[in-house]
Amino acid sequence: MLQTNGRHAFLVMSRSYSHQLNFLLEQLDYSDNSIYLHVDKKAKSNGTNLYYPKHASIHEIDREDVNWAAFSLVKVELSLLKEASKDGPYEYYHLLSESDLPIKSNAKIHEYFEDKDIEFVNIESINQKNDIRRIKYFFPLQEKAGKKHGTYWAMQKILMYIQMILHINRLKGNNFKLYAKGSEWFSITDDFVNYILSQEKVILKVFNYGQATDEMFIQTLLMNSSFKDKISNVSQGNLRFIQWKKGNSPQVLIYPEDAKKMVSSECMFARKFNFNTGNELMRKIAELRK
Repeated sequence: MLQTNGRHAFLVMSRSYSHQLNFLLEQLDYSDNSIYLHVDKKAKSNGTNLYYPKHASIHEIDREDVNWAAFSLVKVELSLLKEASKDGPYEYYHLLSESDLPIKSNAKIHEYFEDKDIEFVNIESINQKNDIRRIKYFFPLQEKAGKKHGTYWAMQKILMYIQMILHINRLKGNNFKLYAKGSEWFSITDDFVNYILSQEKVILKVFNYGQATDEMFIQTLLMNSSFKDKISNVSQGNLRFIQWKKGNSPQVLIYPEDAKKMVSSECMFARKFNFNTGNELMRKIAELRK
């Protein structure tokens, strides 16, 4: 293992400059932390000044226009990993959004990951037909389609059926035997980060023009490499405390009385929060995790 001096890299993807983002940055302000921040290019300044940590270093990367379930998410993740790896090695690299919070103190987070050689990645499914379809066919309008079932969504659906009739299969010729899907958020080692970056051409070929490939590319690389022997067990997953609602989406956490349950869980981070409705809960967590 490379000498990391116990340093950790936190890769933060944010939709805006906001009080919520600043609150997260404050919680990560620790001398052995380095923060790498991407803010969506669409985000407009709302008069909120970015919080600059007093102890952690912070690095803003070039802003990209990021869209739901589109390859732009993968591009930003790769950019964050590249930028952090230049300053590495780090003991662990943690991908977070501005909707996340650490629910353990920085000291406890560092202590937990010390001398571990485990890839904390969530694997929900392997070789499921619906997952494979995301990358078997072209979804060239995904950057415009978004969440709403509008014109672009309908056009893309029709295009997919045309590809099915024509027996299009983008996956022919690649070496993957397993196609895995799971939560986008992770905590991974320096060795695995370097492996991911070495596979950039493969990622571009297989996952570009796919649909929601931010939930597949890390998992698929992991399951088709020697790192699969180092994946976390099911109970650990990606160490994120999440309460799910119908539709397989994270429920917004708002109740202050739940803070103790979160902080005392085996997880290191929790999602998802909304500063406007969960301000009291977020502050309670910050108080308990000290």
